[in-house]
Amino acid sequence: MEELLHFKVDPLFIIKTMLQIHVENVLENRLSEAEIYALYACIRDLTDEETEELGHEYGRINNLDSISLSGTIEQREAFYKILIETDRYKTLLFENQCQGHAGLGVADTLTKKFYPCAFAGHWQTLIGIVKSSYLDIYSSDTAELDAFILQNFVFVGGKEKPDFYLQEDRTHAATLYSKVSREKDRQMMIDSLEKVEYAHLIEEEVTR
Repeated sequence: MEELLHFKVDPLFIIKTMLQIHVENVLENRLSEAEIYALYACIRDLTDEETEELGHEYGRINNLDSISLSGTIEQREAFYKILIETDRYKTLLFENQCQGHAGLGVADTLTKKFYPCAFAGHWQTLIGIVKSSYLDIYSSDTAELDAFILQNFVFVGGKEKPDFYLQEDRTHAATLYSKVSREKDRQMMIDSLEKVEYAHLIEEEVTR
């Protein structure tokens, strides 16, 4: 006589397992270390309430009253896309990016965004961010701009911190201004000497 065994499967466990499989089999070769580390930590620490909300969101997106957890690659990808929009994942990702797991870049701690940059490109990238996202600050006085940069930006993977570049930038600006001022003084002196010489020549012509 055959004996029928009954199993009760936890759907929340299945959702977390599907995500784990998707990271291992599909995503590891196409994402950065920062993203992979964040995904594993996020899946590991998901609460039952958070996992249940992933299922509800999947149902809302697909207009489903009930969900069949088939574990297909399409379904796993759908759950992954929902997961990376959660605050937990975004926080973990930014933390990993700030630790250097996404390579060189500039971290905006105000918006929690990470901007990759090339080698020796931190300062140029930072100025680009400020110009495009904080134009009012960029257009403000030097002291306010400097304070804003020091308070809200971190150079990841760079040898120097933002304050070093601010000092270099201001020093360069002061030096450039000094050169321009000296050049103006020099030109004024030349113009003055030319006028004196011209006047002297005219005087010589008259006396002849």
